[in-house]
Amino acid sequence: ARGGGARPRPLFARIAAVARNLDNYTEAPDEATRARIAGFESELDERLSAWGAVRSEIASLNEALRADGPPRLTPRPGSD
Repeated sequence: ARGGGARPRPLFARIAAVARNLDNYTEAPDEATRARIAGFESELDERLSAWGAVRSEIASLNEALRADGPPRLTPRPGSD
């Protein structure tokens, strides 16, 4: 095994595994499965909120670049 230990499975993979398991049953999900689904929903909401903050920061940085203009490099004549 590589250093750092095992990484958690991605959220999408965990949701897909529960969905596949639900397809195998004809009755409603049990309490433990409903709790896992609620946990996935909460985790997804947290990630969407974090992504919204990142997008907002990117938009602010882009606006600052547009307003101030990025610094430009201009070569001096004869500086070969």
